Amino acid sequence: MTNKLKIFLSHASVNFPVMKEIADILEGLGYICWYAPRNIAKGNNYLVDIVDAIEQMDVVILLHSKEVHESKYVYREIEYADQMNKLILPVLIDDAPIAKQLVLIIRSMQMTSLLDFPSISEAAAVLNSRLVAYQLESQQQEVSTDWVQSLGTPIISKHYALNSTTAFLLKNERIEQLKRVYVPVENFEEAQKSLSENHVTILQNAERTGKYSTGINLLLHQNVEQIIEILPTITPVDLLKMPLQHNTGYIIDKVSLGFYENLIPVMWDQLFQAFREANSYLILSTEDSELPDWIEVFTIYPPVDKITVLIKHGEEAGLQNIEGTIIDRIEPFLEKLLPYEISDISKKIVNVVQGTLTMVEMVEQFQGHVEDRVAKWFEQNGQSLSLVANYVTLAILKEVPEKTLLEASKLMEAYLQESWQFGQDTTFLSDDVRLDLLQAKRFSKKVNSDMGYISVEHIKLTRPDEADIMLAQFWTHYRFSRNAVFAWFNEYLEKAKKAALPEMNSALTVLASYDLASVRQELLQQWAKHDNTLYRLAAVRILTNLIKSGHYVQEVINLVNSWSSQRNNHNLQWTAASALGSEIGVFLYPKTLQLLQKTFLTNPASLRHIVGQSYINLFKLGSNQRDYVIAYLQHFQSWLTEEQYPAKLLHFYFSIIRRNRYELTSILSKEEITEHIGPFVSTSLKSSKTKRSGEQFITNAVAHFPQKLAPLMISLLYNDDRAVSERAKDLLKVNMMKQNNTAFNDLYEEMMSVKGRK
Repeated sequence: MTNKLKIFLSHASVNFPVMKEIADILEGLGYICWYAPRNIAKGNNYLVDIVDAIEQMDVVILLHSKEVHESKYVYREIEYADQMNKLILPVLIDDAPIAKQLVLIIRSMQMTSLLDFPSISEAAAVLNSRLVAYQLESQQQEVSTDWVQSLGTPIISKHYALNSTTAFLLKNERIEQLKRVYVPVENFEEAQKSLSENHVTILQNAERTGKYSTGINLLLHQNVEQIIEILPTITPVDLLKMPLQHNTGYIIDKVSLGFYENLIPVMWDQLFQAFREANSYLILSTEDSELPDWIEVFTIYPPVDKITVLIKHGEEAGLQNIEGTIIDRIEPFLEKLLPYEISDISKKIVNVVQGTLTMVEMVEQFQGHVEDRVAKWFEQNGQSLSLVANYVTLAILKEVPEKTLLEASKLMEAYLQESWQFGQDTTFLSDDVRLDLLQAKRFSKKVNSDMGYISVEHIKLTRPDEADIMLAQFWTHYRFSRNAVFAWFNEYLEKAKKAALPEMNSALTVLASYDLASVRQELLQQWAKHDNTLYRLAAVRILTNLIKSGHYVQEVINLVNSWSSQRNNHNLQWTAASALGSEIGVFLYPKTLQLLQKTFLTNPASLRHIVGQSYINLFKLGSNQRDYVIAYLQHFQSWLTEEQYPAKLLHFYFSIIRRNRYELTSILSKEEITEHIGPFVSTSLKSSKTKRSGEQFITNAVAHFPQKLAPLMISLLYNDDRAVSERAKDLLKVNMMKQNNTAFNDLYEEMMSVKGRK
């Protein structure tokens, strides 16, 4: 176990022998266990050590028994663990009913009963499997906000809650960059005239010919005040329902054929009319050519002046002047290149100018040269089963220990063997000759082991940036071996070392970008419902990679929606919930929130943690945008009004927002805190069983933003429910009486100011 999970064991003292036996088994498996009294040093404060331990642990195991009913310490430990959003694994020692003080916290959690197993060791094996799954889940927890923020500012409206609309206000710097590097296409003026007259225009080409940048520049020529990008998950009906902003440019990139198939002429006319009335403009780009005959499209071809494209991208990369000798050398290669490929060349020229790349090396890296070189390799070596197995395995793994490569290649060869059509190759090749043929090299790398750092022989591709083209050409020329490669992925994913998993996911993303239907049918669908969490996470990562690269956006969304609706399949729902907590969820936001809610309600015991983590991730992805955050909170408010038994929702809600309480209270105004968080706080204060969640939120929020909490505290003090007002009064009084608690005194002063009695 590379990163050992730390486990807190909560138990009644009389159950110590059972707890100790479980702890010994878990420690034997490599986990780090903490339990009282063993881990409490003499003279230390018992409660302080307990709190510190829970904060540092990853997981809390609750040993529940009839004795727990009388244990105030166990209740406090579990309550605090829940507040800290720790994974809690209840283990039932006997058949005693769940302690009343714990019911609201743990009844929606998946429990393990020792009575169901012949021995404690077998029950511990089940716990181990859940801990392994949790450790894999934890790898999915960190999401990057960079990609989402690059899209722009989310446009969230109350009208969008139940539809397919997700939109972003593009950043000015992004728009200016696209304006600087843009070179007009041949029919730009014709498309501009059409947009001016009709206010809606479709740009089409199956290739990446610059449709998006052309669309942005067409909108800029209409002198719009702002540009909003609508994600291609929108439907024609929802597009017509969307409130348009005046003198605004809208763009929808990579619109799928399904959008146009659901569009009828009368709707198309209504769309034109809506944009005319708002004096706004809409650009749709598509890669599909089989659109309805009554829809006019502009086919966008690459700019003819490739040198100007190169110079502009070079200036954007920091090159004010590109030497004529460089332009002369690469001009013959520019004719067949698309704008995005020329953009990549400008980056390579920077390396040439800086001396980190020679002119010869740069030319060798041009895609046309790479494709020719890879094609030639297959012509010369493509009938050798052993070499092809090595070649494809290296294209997937890129850089691995030599022993690992041998094992992985041997497995690949075994699967390819079944469909191989070229006979057996018995030619002996020395290691050096084989590496030379594979365009790979051997090197030593220090790795950590139980003996310390040792040198291990590794193999890597000489040109790792060619791996995707190697895979693409194999996929094209060896159709008969595709299922063999799928079978290799299916078996090797579990065998692979952790370091190899990102490369495997990346390779499958490449294959999926060429052939999503086959990858979905042969791998993703099976992995999404696999019992092993590793496979489910791999499916999520591949789909996330596709979304972030702009491939098959609508298809990925449809697939995740389909998995989410499978109420009778826990694993599919788990995978969908995990996907909705990734960048995929942004494309459906705020509808994502409702999908997560439905998933949670179908199986709260086993899906609580992954759904909660996805809610936390979604908040993080848009936490710097007020409208995004308010839509997030409004979702939970709506849920609260629908909930017949709000107590269980309160624990779930506070465990989610507790992780982000600082960001939450910092972005909201004091009125918004009262409006959107107040209902949860007041509801929690109505009952002695839930009051601590609300009190804990207020205490922590006041510590950072005392003035912002004043209106909320006033509303609680004057609440119609006496229990709420009395508990709010007690909370304020107790904290103001504490020494050095100046935050609550600041809060009180602000409250008096608001009430006009200062």
